[in-house]
Amino acid sequence: EIHRIPLDKKSIRAGWYGIAQYGTKLYCAPCNESSVLVIDGDTEEIHYIPCLVQGKQKWGGIAAYGSKLFCAPKSASCVLIIDAETEELRTIPCDVNGDQKWQGIALYGSKMFCAPA
Repeated sequence: EIHRIPLDKKSIRAGWYGIAQYGTKLYCAPCNESSVLVIDGDTEEIHYIPCLVQGKQKWGGIAAYGSKLFCAPKSASCVLIIDAETEELRTIPCDVNGDQKWQGIALYGSKMFCAPA
């Protein structure tokens, strides 16, 4: 069965890009939105984790490794890391400049790989 979970705010076009699971929660990477979207898979309740990085098309994809979720930098200058246990955010600078760097991220063993945009 496919159905839509209503958001409690008006989202902008391409607000989030990509979804990854940790435990019973699903995390959506902020693309044009200013927060991570978190969906409880059991209750379908949602909440947001504010992100301090502003801009358009910031991250394009998300993947989990243990309790950490990594967001691929599309136009952002850093990788966004979400700690699913504490819901704290941090970033790792990326040495590649410009827009449309990567879109999509996957775990292979203990390494993360991003697809070129």
